[in-house]
Amino acid sequence: MKNIALICLTFIVLPTQAELLSAKVGLEKIKTNVEIAKKNEVAYDKNLIYILANIDEIQKVQASTGTQKNAVADNLARNSAMLKKISQQEKELYALMASENKKLETEAKQIEQLESLMLQIKNNQSQRQQIIINYQKQLSTLQVNKNSWSNREAVLHKQKAQLDESVQTLKSLQETWLKNKNTHQTQASFWVHESEKQQKIFNKFQDLAEAR
Repeated sequence: MKNIALICLTFIVLPTQAELLSAKVGLEKIKTNVEIAKKNEVAYDKNLIYILANIDEIQKVQASTGTQKNAVADNLARNSAMLKKISQQEKELYALMASENKKLETEAKQIEQLESLMLQIKNNQSQRQQIIINYQKQLSTLQVNKNSWSNREAVLHKQKAQLDESVQTLKSLQETWLKNKNTHQTQASFWVHESEKQQKIFNKFQDLAEAR
């Protein structure tokens, strides 16, 4: 961001009554005032250009920051939805595991009571154990994904907080530069009028000097 380069101003020195009595001295004083007024006019015009450039740049950064903030908000929404989905799947898998464990217990009792069904029941047990192993593998994968999404959500929350802070800072800077703009526009207008006024006085005294 550009910084405004304030140009040092020179104040007008009005001639005394005695000096006005001397046309030559008075003319020189007024000529000096004209030059000072014109320099001040140019200085405020340059300062106003810097101020307008700074305001424009702040507005561009604000637009970019708003876009980033919206993107983070969208990512947070998707992240929350994914975490919710994973939690539901986790719950279902735990329920399935509990169901399979219960069946294992029931079938273990059936083995003791029904020797004729021993082979079939053992096969069932082998299959159900493999199912549990598969569920456990799925749970492990889900846990890794869950941790990854949880970490991502923490990062997104941090980004959101940083962007919120940036928005506030940019808003404060914009207000400051808008105040500077109004002040310098007022001063620039003043020196335009002052320059014209001093030029008229100079022309008047120059005509008087030439008439003498």
